[in-house]
Amino acid sequence: RSWLNSFEPEVEYNYSGANLGSDLPAFDSYDQSDPQNALGYSLTSRLTGKWIDAEGVETQREVVWLKLSQDYALRNEVEDDYPFSDLRTELTVRPSTNSSVAFDALYDFENGRLPDFSIDGSIGDGKGNNLKATYRKRRPVASLDKVDNVNFRVDTALLKPLFLHYEQRYDILESNSLEQIVGLDLRQQCWGLNTTLSER
Repeated sequence: RSWLNSFEPEVEYNYSGANLGSDLPAFDSYDQSDPQNALGYSLTSRLTGKWIDAEGVETQREVVWLKLSQDYALRNEVEDDYPFSDLRTELTVRPSTNSSVAFDALYDFENGRLPDFSIDGSIGDGKGNNLKATYRKRRPVASLDKVDNVNFRVDTALLKPLFLHYEQRYDILESNSLEQIVGLDLRQQCWGLNTTLSER
């Protein structure tokens, strides 16, 4: 067994002018962009492992992937604006070939809080049987709605060529089920049949 740990720094410059008052159509707020003059920087770390089994077969897998990124405003429109953006942390851990845990979070240094983060976990057997769970929480300062959701999905191939899956989306804030999905797939070599039942 051997390991390789690499680090990849990156720097980028982003500039854009505002398109307010332009002739572009404005369907929603995203169509009107704010001016940007910022320096972005990030650091990515990768931990890769290599294994050789008793038969001499070599396998390689990226076990840990970590990225830290942030922007710095070179010129603020308002002098009191905090120049640093939220620090984004992205982390993926793969303990085995068919399992992974992913974490994505923003940290607000100005207010000392986590306004947005999510965690995903999945595990399977490589034969079509999988279990996946996702949790997402968002606590914005203003303007955007709060989010506190958890999603589950189960896939099974125990009745192959009949594949079943069930998915549940649940809103923790409202203590209410957002959606339930039941799927049935019949897969053959040259054709397939898919049936899905969804309740929202």
